[in-house]
Amino acid sequence: MSSAVTDHAPISRRTAVTAVAATAALLPLAAQATPARAADGPAFLHGVASGDPLPDGVLLWTRLTPTPEAVPGSGLGVPVKAATYPLSASAATEFVVTSVTSDNLDDILHVAPHTISLAAVAALRAANRHVKWIDMDSHGYGVLDITSERAQIDYYAVSDRTDPAATASWARSYRARSGTQRIERADAPVR
Repeated sequence: MSSAVTDHAPISRRTAVTAVAATAALLPLAAQATPARAADGPAFLHGVASGDPLPDGVLLWTRLTPTPEAVPGSGLGVPVKAATYPLSASAATEFVVTSVTSDNLDDILHVAPHTISLAAVAALRAANRHVKWIDMDSHGYGVLDITSERAQIDYYAVSDRTDPAATASWARSYRARSGTQRIERADAPVR
């Protein structure tokens, strides 16, 4: 795993976890201090979670609050017409990876790859205009590389999820450049 380019000394895992916990604890206070923000448009009122802190990085995530009524615990927030949401510019970019071991659509239905999944992919993309790529056939993983210029994920497919000696091959890559919320296709993996 690579880390962002920096002139600062690396921080310890304990320091990173403490900083994340402190930030998460303060977010509800910030949301209460600026209640009009959700009324102006999408906001991040659901707090922040973290996982897998490592010496050179940490994973953070949150959930977008799309409307003032969709406060945490309300059960609201999923748009009625996902294909048209959001009508405004993107609020963020999300990279999602497939599973190495869990069954995919073809495994569950016991059909050949690139058969039923093609129709499912077409339906999902039609209902979610913001989705750039869906692979319902491969098993694999993603490697996320973050620098000060961009965040890039490289997707890899595993040749056989049941074989400990299986190989992995690069499938494709996407990146979001710093200062944007737009995703674009990258021509090659980082490494």
